[in-house]
Amino acid sequence: MAGIGGLATAAGGVYLGQKSVRRYAETDMAITRIGITADATDAEIQQLNRSISGLSSQTGKSFDDVTSGLESLVAGGMDLPQALPALPAIAKTAQAAGAEVKDMATTALALNQALGISTSKMDAAFDTLVVGGKAGKFELKDMARYMASMAPQAAAIGLKGEEGLKRIVAVLQTIRAGSGTTEEAASSFSDLLGKMETDETANKFKKFGIDIRKEMDKSRKSGKDLIQTFVEMTEKALKGDLSKLPLLAGDKEMRRAVLALLSYKNVLDDVTNRLKTSGGAGATDLERALDRPQVALDKLSATLDVVLQKLGSKLWANGGSAVVGGANRILREIIEEDEKPEVQKAREALARRRRAPLERERREIDQKIDVIEKAGDSKNPTWRERMRGHPGADREKILGELRLRKFEIDGALSAQTPEEMGPIFSEKELEVLQEVDRERRRGQALSDMGKNKTGKRVTATGKMGWKTPAPNDGRAGENNILDLPSKSVTAELTGSAEVSGETTVKVEVEVKPSSELLNAIATAKNTTAQMRGQLNTNGPGSTGKSSPDAAAPAPPISY
Repeated sequence: MAGIGGLATAAGGVYLGQKSVRRYAETDMAITRIGITADATDAEIQQLNRSISGLSSQTGKSFDDVTSGLESLVAGGMDLPQALPALPAIAKTAQAAGAEVKDMATTALALNQALGISTSKMDAAFDTLVVGGKAGKFELKDMARYMASMAPQAAAIGLKGEEGLKRIVAVLQTIRAGSGTTEEAASSFSDLLGKMETDETANKFKKFGIDIRKEMDKSRKSGKDLIQTFVEMTEKALKGDLSKLPLLAGDKEMRRAVLALLSYKNVLDDVTNRLKTSGGAGATDLERALDRPQVALDKLSATLDVVLQKLGSKLWANGGSAVVGGANRILREIIEEDEKPEVQKAREALARRRRAPLERERREIDQKIDVIEKAGDSKNPTWRERMRGHPGADREKILGELRLRKFEIDGALSAQTPEEMGPIFSEKELEVLQEVDRERRRGQALSDMGKNKTGKRVTATGKMGWKTPAPNDGRAGENNILDLPSKSVTAELTGSAEVSGETTVKVEVEVKPSSELLNAIATAKNTTAQMRGQLNTNGPGSTGKSSPDAAAPAPPISY
């Protein structure tokens, strides 16, 4: 049981180490990509990692959530010095309101770029959203979802800064009071902002004797809220008769927004007043949220995740990179090995089998030498006394024999295999070999012709040349220097001659040996030389036969 427990502990340690390194690698890559997008230095990226880790542990929002929020800010055009001050407000508000960090980040980006709210004042801006979300049905998470699309439109009519944000929130809650869903409220508010000063709207107001564009221009110059001006002009045109509203606002989305602003003025005033004292609302809500079991568990999980990353970082720094690099090299070697031709695989396997027993014997010799040398250096007189008179007590002789055998093994291991040896013949040697073969065959052909003593006419025409080889009958050709299958030769002699008795005929013959013969000769000589070199270098037993003495040197082959 103790053994099983030890194995389980070891396995758990390996799993934890692997998981921590993987987690560290994931988070490091995510942070590095953000740093690259923001054109940050390595030092800034390291500081960024620490900032996100601390914020994650503090708020209970996961490292990945906080990272995604920062990624949204940077992708939206912020650099790190600008984005980092907004990050705490984003994470804290998201945890307090149960909103998504990424949505809150998108909201912060819109508030900064459209309404001009500094990222250092994002806490106050989010306090406005928190209080405004509680003041009606249009909750904080809804504002985070739609603010990115509504803020630029609001900025176009002059709603900017913290006061402009408060006005947006109050109007949204009022329109939501007269809408069935948050989607309808968001659509109606967007429609109102986009159509207050269109030609269609201006023409409809003219029918009621109101120049809406002139009134809006006056309000814009005086800094008055344009939404309020539009609502006042609508009331003036309708004179309390809401049934005429379709004559001013033909679009139902816009009509819904105007009707809500006319009908729920009390909601507008209430939300506006509540937003005047919104400071610190986000921090208060966060404290209450952090006391709850679920958020406490989230904080614990986030903290453990940070610890896991730090463990992975240390493991990576203390050799993990080398381990992964070594594993990659091994995998590449496996892939390369698998893609090798089968012939090459077979040759390499044969070489490994040839070397394996020699390498094993060499290791054993090294161990014996080490033991004898250490024992000889011992100052224990008892050991020296035991060795005295022992048949193998000649320490230097034993070491000498072992070292000699080790030298022989090293020579065998370093000897070239047939595949590693270079070409046996040079170009000049091949030319000499071809000339010798031509002369031998020419003499053989003339000798055969001289044996004809029948007195009959010998007729030959044309030039001597090789015939197409007949199928090998298994018998070696006479006088064949390589014991190759015999090849017949025919010759033709121009003209005619009467022959009787013994006659000597001299014929000039040109023989052109085929490339097959030359290749066969070169291969035979190459193989012979390689076999002789392998046997003489490696010694008995290197041919792969079962008995070490079974491999006798091959007899020399003469040319």
